Amino acid sequence: MKLVTKEQWDKLSPRSQGYVCYLQGNRPGSELKGIVNPYFKHTKQHRDFYEGEYDAVIETVESEG
Repeated sequence: MKLVTKEQWDKLSPRSQGYVCYLQGNRPGSELKGIVNPYFKHTKQHRDFYEGEYDAVIETVESEG
């Protein structure tokens, strides 16, 4: 999987940002290392970011089992 740059990540929807951040944030060479949900709590964007992360978790678990 090709790593997404920070510039590319900035252009994604909040849900896609969460998804990509979960999958690539800890990969060697990732520009997304250390990024956490950048949106204000109790906003749709904040919730969407976490839903994207959740989608990535589910996909990861399903692919392992």
